[in-house]
Amino acid sequence: MAPRGNELHEKTRETIVNLFKSGHSYTEISGNVNISRNTVAKVVQRYKKAGTVTNGRRLGRPNKFCDRTKRRMKQLIEGSRRRSAASVAEEISHSLNVTFIKLLNHYMAMFTSSFI
Repeated sequence: MAPRGNELHEKTRETIVNLFKSGHSYTEISGNVNISRNTVAKVVQRYKKAGTVTNGRRLGRPNKFCDRTKRRMKQLIEGSRRRSAASVAEEISHSLNVTFIKLLNHYMAMFTSSFI
């Protein structure tokens, strides 16, 4: 499985575990692999717990927006209920640096239906 975001490659994690098995300390491993000691510790702890260094399965589709963006969208939608979806979408795209229409319609329906 390919790494997501800033994840370590599987080969790097295998190297960390092999160095740990051969008796090296976290500090020595972090110096050899040029990764922080905390990251080395997390990789080793994950290996001890799960017995593998591979990535776990992702559950479901990743969220399109983070919680902060969703809260900001809700504020903009609730603050301007009598405006058209296009004008709200334009304001959101300027303030949040995102472009979308289908999701805006979904969120507008979701947030406004709770107040009807």
